[in-house]
Amino acid sequence: MGSTAVQDAALWDFRAASDFAGGVEELSRRVEFLQLVAAGAVDRTRTQASPAAAAGAWAGASWTTGWRGDAPGTAAASGAPSGTVSAGTDGRINGGTDGVPGSAASPDALTGEGVPWDAAGDAAVVDDGYRNTAEFLRARLRISAPEARRRLALAGGLLPRRGLTGQPVPAVHAELGAAVASGEVASRAATVITAALEKVRHVCDAGALGRMEHALTRTAAENDADFLARVARGWADALDQDGAEPSEELLRQLQGAFIRRRRHGLHHRGCQIVCVGGL
Repeated sequence: MGSTAVQDAALWDFRAASDFAGGVEELSRRVEFLQLVAAGAVDRTRTQASPAAAAGAWAGASWTTGWRGDAPGTAAASGAPSGTVSAGTDGRINGGTDGVPGSAASPDALTGEGVPWDAAGDAAVVDDGYRNTAEFLRARLRISAPEARRRLALAGGLLPRRGLTGQPVPAVHAELGAAVASGEVASRAATVITAALEKVRHVCDAGALGRMEHALTRTAAENDADFLARVARGWADALDQDGAEPSEELLRQLQGAFIRRRRHGLHHRGCQIVCVGGL
């Protein structure tokens, strides 16, 4: 379709063009939902692999001192050069230097003969060079770091989860998640809604949050993003009339002497005293 869309679009009338635009938009929303599923799956598997690989590393590790002696089984004792690795009789990799090709942290060594594939994958995740899943997604998908964090945050709030014993746990925002999965609501609109819900979560009960989620979900399904943003601000202002409590750092910035704007050609000085820490 993409290879012939430009030529086909030249022959469409208004109805055909508008129908095509609607179909493409619905398709893009389905793809956006799949992006959330993919981000959540990467985060889950990467998080699960880290402790598994760490446990395997502890199981195969031996206690050593800071001295580099020619102990039996070491690279020095076998005459191997420093930084190389060798496979022991138990199938584990001995020696090596992190980040050096052929070392225990290198994918080349991890997939070598005698190393289980699952252990190799777990160890590669632990030492993949990225601080967190967002950084991994940024590099792997070539997206911005804020976009990676946005997808991960939405995946955590809109997708069903698993409990500690493996039992299914409903999504934090189940109604909104179902609307995104069906293509009714775009993921960008879902981000606006979840941000508004998070803003008032600490000042209202679960019933009010549920009503707000339902109202904003229906608003997003039936209106544009600009109108949704205004409605979301209205809900947030109504439930949290005092707004966020200012921090002590902000209060200190507002306290002190300052020069106001010119009035009648003259400068006026003012002083503002703000209580910090209840003083």
